[in-house]
Amino acid sequence: MGNQQLYDLLNDLGITNQELQLGLSLFLGDGCFARDNVKEESYIVSTSSINKDYLEYKLSLLSNIKSSGVKKSENNGYKKGIIYKMSFFKHKAFDKIYNMPLEMKLDLLDELGFALWMYDDGSLHKKKLFYNLNTHAFSVEDQLLMLEKLKKFNIEGKILKEKKKDGRVFFYITFSKYSGCDCISTIMSKVKIDSMKYKLWSSTTIQQWSTFQEEWKSKGVDDFTKFKSFMVKRFKESTQDIV
Repeated sequence: MGNQQLYDLLNDLGITNQELQLGLSLFLGDGCFARDNVKEESYIVSTSSINKDYLEYKLSLLSNIKSSGVKKSENNGYKKGIIYKMSFFKHKAFDKIYNMPLEMKLDLLDELGFALWMYDDGSLHKKKLFYNLNTHAFSVEDQLLMLEKLKKFNIEGKILKEKKKDGRVFFYITFSKYSGCDCISTIMSKVKIDSMKYKLWSSTTIQQWSTFQEEWKSKGVDDFTKFKSFMVKRFKESTQDIV
């Protein structure tokens, strides 16, 4: 979408791009969109986290959309303890975001929206440095579309199958550390949230990755298998803590 089209859309919705990205990430991530019992075409949206500063960051993105603010609550679910919640007052932007085609949502998604989505539903394997994205609620077709659209962030992913003990089958997206996880971590690191730093590559890892990647590029070889072997070897040779 061009700048003018985005401007027109934001003007029509009556929100800022930050609010748009928050809304997109809430739909794709862990936001709860519930139909209003009185006005069924309208949606009530809420989100929650065990990390207060994460919700406070989301709150800081609001200019035109009103919210309840961050509230502390007792979590009586699977993991008991304190949880923080925030609900948003009804706004036409949420209704339109919900009803947008998925392709349009993904086209509108920028680095801020992607970072929030990854913070919501992404997980980092600390030793092997790959990311998983909890997209179990989406169809395989939707996830294939996600993978295609996420290439704009210079990342490549694939879909994995997960079979539960009760026989249910789900699919989710995973990103190999050799296929853009450095880009994912760099994008996420632009959103400064202390409690969520555990989802980022360390600065040492990022620096080493960049150095080794430049070394590989200087060889002028375009072969993913050889690239992966080269990077594995170089990391093993390193004596620094890369996690």
